[in-house]
Amino acid sequence: MAVTLTWYTKTYRYELSGKGFIDQVETRIKAVDGSKEDDTWYTNVFLPRPSDDDMEDRSTFATQAKLLAAAKAAIGSEGVAAAEESATLILQQKTHGTAIAPS
Repeated sequence: MAVTLTWYTKTYRYELSGKGFIDQVETRIKAVDGSKEDDTWYTNVFLPRPSDDDMEDRSTFATQAKLLAAAKAAIGSEGVAAAEESATLILQQKTHGTAIAPS
């Protein structure tokens, strides 16, 4: 089977004043191949500060699509390719799973 990679964001950090500039985003990749899955690959991406005129308010910018686009742009195409290769290798080398026993 082919490995399916899904990018997503978790937490982000923003300024409490002004438009609430988001300067840091936790970005993750979930890798799935059949019944085997892993989402341990992640990085914190620091976003460049746009000019105040070009800055979008946090209330409209803080969406998965916009945060991922900004994070991937900050990482660059080579960084994105390297991250996807790394997430794929982690999945392919995975030999154990984890679980929590019921009480």
